[in-house]
Amino acid sequence: MQKSRRRRAYLLVGTLIFVSCGQADSSEPDQGIMDTGTTDTMVDTGPNPLDEGSSDQASSDEGAVDEGTVDEGDVGEGDEGNDVSEPPEDTAAPELAPLPSAITQLDFTQTVEGETVERFALLHAPATIDPDKVYPVFFLFHGNGGTPQFGPPKLGALVDSGAFVAVYPSGHLKSWNMGQEQSKADDVAFVGMIIEKLATYAQLDLDHMFSAGFSNGAGFSHKLAVETDHFQAIASMTSVLIQGGEPTEQTARLSVLQVHGTEDGVCPYDGGPSPTGHVFHSTEESAQIWADHNGCQTGPTQTETGQGNIRIAYSDCEEGTQVVHYGIVGAGHGLPPNTEGGIIALVWGFFQQSLQ
Repeated sequence: MQKSRRRRAYLLVGTLIFVSCGQADSSEPDQGIMDTGTTDTMVDTGPNPLDEGSSDQASSDEGAVDEGTVDEGDVGEGDEGNDVSEPPEDTAAPELAPLPSAITQLDFTQTVEGETVERFALLHAPATIDPDKVYPVFFLFHGNGGTPQFGPPKLGALVDSGAFVAVYPSGHLKSWNMGQEQSKADDVAFVGMIIEKLATYAQLDLDHMFSAGFSNGAGFSHKLAVETDHFQAIASMTSVLIQGGEPTEQTARLSVLQVHGTEDGVCPYDGGPSPTGHVFHSTEESAQIWADHNGCQTGPTQTETGQGNIRIAYSDCEEGTQVVHYGIVGAGHGLPPNTEGGIIALVWGFFQQSLQ
């Protein structure tokens, strides 16, 4: 995109794992919530980040008031007695902490329904940090019932290649609050907290952040795209826009990739009520809504892929954005791992177009 974005960091992409839009996925092992502390916890080897900053303290010099023959209330030019110097402004930017290598746990507290809860996200950087590189950020959101620990095995190879730094947030009660989930946390605010923390690290390109997710995490990526301007592009696997959650005039322009099974019984391909409690737009209508929002001039252009799947594309959109939808013929709520050459490769290839 061409617009300026504030400094932040987020990225995400994931591999296809089966996670229900509204129900826990028993196929993903429950690795629980890690113990949290008052500082970042190193989950893997790597230097602890150092939060460094400096503040300048200036003192003001107050001169003595001249009690001579000056009339009361009559202050003459050059009267040193009334010359109080202003402290200089500290305009120096705070020093950024070095980006920690490998996997680091970032800990947070948030108030949910009047109670303070501990939350965390995993920051995944290359094992060896290139000191001359600035990394885009990829947020990956797990599905309902999932945990962030599924992320590193999926994105680790790309992270270590230096493609990006990944962030795997942990959903409260293993879900993302879209109105029907067990979590009642303000998850949009939680993502904002993560980004504020990322902004304290060096070598993160917060103007190029991406969000991807599966099922509930995919639906939440749509919600983040509608309600924030954090991301340059999102990728949504097995979820689409819910009715009542469409982009508004305040929503930023961004690229959108949707990948959805035509036989999905949890988030129906043709839209309508879902077992999750949500009512979804049809998948192709969801793509059209984003294309209209982005002001796309070309499309929909529908083709059949080499695997016999549906591909619908919109191009010539405002701010260099695009919208692409894949209908995976015969697939349900879980997508085959080799879908269109591999989901991760498909998603990262889409995101890379926003870096050009």
